[in-house]
Amino acid sequence: SSIGEYYINIFLGEPYQKVKLQVDTGSSSFVVAAADCDSCLSGLGGRYSREDSKTAETVSCSSKSCGIGSCLSGKCGSKQCSETQACCSMHDPNSCGFFIEYGGNTLYHVAATGTLVKEEAVIKGMGNDKAKDNVILYNTLLEHGPWPSSVDGIFGMGFPALSCNPTCSPLAFPVEVFSMCFGDSGGLLTLGTDGKEEGLAVGDIFYTPLVSSFEPTYYVVQMDSISMDGSELEFSLFSHQAIIDSGTTLLLLQDDIYKGFVRHLQTHYCWVPGVCTSGISIFEQGVCLNLMPKGLPILEFRFGSVLLKLPPSFYFIQYDMPDGPVYCLGIQSAGLERTVVGNTFMRRFHTVFDRKRRRVGFAERHVDLCGSTRISSAVDPLPPSEAKNAKRTSIALNAMSLTAGGILVASSILALIFIVVVAKKKIEQSLG
Repeated sequence: SSIGEYYINIFLGEPYQKVKLQVDTGSSSFVVAAADCDSCLSGLGGRYSREDSKTAETVSCSSKSCGIGSCLSGKCGSKQCSETQACCSMHDPNSCGFFIEYGGNTLYHVAATGTLVKEEAVIKGMGNDKAKDNVILYNTLLEHGPWPSSVDGIFGMGFPALSCNPTCSPLAFPVEVFSMCFGDSGGLLTLGTDGKEEGLAVGDIFYTPLVSSFEPTYYVVQMDSISMDGSELEFSLFSHQAIIDSGTTLLLLQDDIYKGFVRHLQTHYCWVPGVCTSGISIFEQGVCLNLMPKGLPILEFRFGSVLLKLPPSFYFIQYDMPDGPVYCLGIQSAGLERTVVGNTFMRRFHTVFDRKRRRVGFAERHVDLCGSTRISSAVDPLPPSEAKNAKRTSIALNAMSLTAGGILVASSILALIFIVVVAKKKIEQSLG
């Protein structure tokens, strides 16, 4: 279930039309719900009207900007192909069309079609700082699947190879490096910098190279190991990779790794409600606890030479329900797909995406600037000298929680989380 989406405000056209776009490093397209899209679930807060913009220009299917030969991709019906085999829109045969989908073969699979539009876009940073670009946006006229209603579209920040749907369009705001950090209620995004000068990174930034690829798509890094309590989880014989993706809420572990994670908790942490309970389990989607357990293990991820520690105060996520907070495991299986490092993980660090050098960096984040998280670090493991007594106490607390209905099935709540953009400008003050 979706727990939160991090978005920025972007202003389109003249006069300005404000849209909320999810910041997504797992895609590369600039997708916006159109005002006249009757099927659109997204964009309930604000949609884009091409007709109301003086600077909008629909991309013609006969223009050079509409990919010649793009019909050969198989994403365009035979009736939508022009004489140059460009993909015309199913909604308007004179306009260049697109077909885009997200979520793969999952319950969260979504798709959209529409027309390509050239438009002016502005991102307002802190103070008077602005970033401006002429973009090709995906003007969505038809949606399929459970698109989130709290945002108006997607701001893809991946590599150019992901922006062919089927016409290849240039990246929006194509900076060589950008960075982001966030808490549970918001965060900051820098364009053109690694966030060090702005004070978002505390201490050194540690980089790991992207997995070698002639034409990269996602930000994919080599994942050498995951450890719990000093022991590495058992991997399959195949090498493992991880996609660093701000557009994914949870931490999705490749299935063999996920099974090792579950097995370790069920072997050593059966005192936690829902870990070994028959019939209902915190490993099931939407099953949560009404008391955050103390003393669960820290997860240690090794990406090349970079070692990153994720405590339970980050891999559990707090829902605020009418009867009080509940705590849900923010880790699920990715099935046979690669591990996806989503916001459950990313909110622990300041993350740098360096397209030019093809690497991803991690640093301690400045909590006052990036934003705090709801779950206190007091639930994280204590020093060994204190751990024995702490465990006895937590067993008693969780036993009481369980008898009081400590395992809850929570309905899906979608939180909308705002990111302030810092475009090459030093932060002068802390955000409240």
